[in-house]
Amino acid sequence: MRSAVNMNQGSGAPSPAFQRALEAACAGRGAEAEALLRELVDREPASADAWYLLGATLASRREFGEGASALRRAVALRPDFHAAWRALANALIATGDVSAAQEGLQRAMSLRPDDLESRASLAALLDNEGLAHFTAGRFGEAEAAHRRALAAKPDLPEALNNLGNALVKLDRADEAIACYRRALAATPDRADIHANLAFALRALGRGDEALATYARALEIDPRYLDALNHGGFVLQEMGRWDEAAALYARALEVDPGSAYAAYNLALVSFFRHDFATGWPFYEARYRTDPPVTGDRHLAIPRLTASDRPKVRRVAIWLEQGIGDCILYSTVLPELEARAIDFVLETDARLVAAFKRAHPRWRVEAQRSARPAFDSNRRS
Repeated sequence: MRSAVNMNQGSGAPSPAFQRALEAACAGRGAEAEALLRELVDREPASADAWYLLGATLASRREFGEGASALRRAVALRPDFHAAWRALANALIATGDVSAAQEGLQRAMSLRPDDLESRASLAALLDNEGLAHFTAGRFGEAEAAHRRALAAKPDLPEALNNLGNALVKLDRADEAIACYRRALAATPDRADIHANLAFALRALGRGDEALATYARALEIDPRYLDALNHGGFVLQEMGRWDEAAALYARALEVDPGSAYAAYNLALVSFFRHDFATGWPFYEARYRTDPPVTGDRHLAIPRLTASDRPKVRRVAIWLEQGIGDCILYSTVLPELEARAIDFVLETDARLVAAFKRAHPRWRVEAQRSARPAFDSNRRS
């Protein structure tokens, strides 16, 4: 603070009142400095240094709004006051006025192009703006903000990584890969960036490269959940069921509540004909984000293996498309063979076909299934 004031003093030595305020501020006696400076700006309202020191003192006491007002007076009186522009930007960041803070940082950089601190602050603000756009699904705006961040601070790893994520969402995985590689050149031990690079490689059909890159992420962090889950999915796509299942199992050790890992472990278990493992994990389909299918939350108790000897009627509801309806209907004759009555909800286009093939089945379209289920519960 003292050096900034000394560099920006006008002609002549500072007044004794200003010197006392400066010494109090530098010694951490904020209340004393504030009182002295308020008196000083009343007497000398054209003193940019006094307004700057008052604003900086107020900001140091977390009075950011008043501090910003005082700092605005300082830069209005002396537009080339670099330290005041930077202090104003910092105060505005604290108040949440990000747009005005960006303008202040840009003014500070224009006055002193070698101001690395302002460049870093501006890049961080713009990168955060890009993340906000990304979260809201505005991927084009996210790309623009991250590119502005990189204009302020080229090769900033966070901005490169986040720009890559936006480009993936814009179906420009080839450009995203270039961003991830630049980020990794600066920070080679970032498991998350390796995993993002692998995701982009998979999007371009480069499965072997993706798998090797996920493996590198797991070398850095063996518990990195995204690499375990998505690496498992690449193996799943390759038909390497046992290896995929092993990664999903590791993911569930890291996060037992991971719906993604549980659901995909169920699918891999089905491919391996390990139905005893698969069916319990298949319940995770309701918890994926977005859900694979919505839970109907029916008032009817779920059927379990222990219910088989005593169950009288079962409600079977629709979850998937026509193909899955036909596929899973092939297990229903087993219920029929056990003399278990049931109500089958299915796609309206299949009702007639099911009734012709199985005249004894009670088959309902979705719109009429709920009353049938309710009567099933009362019977």
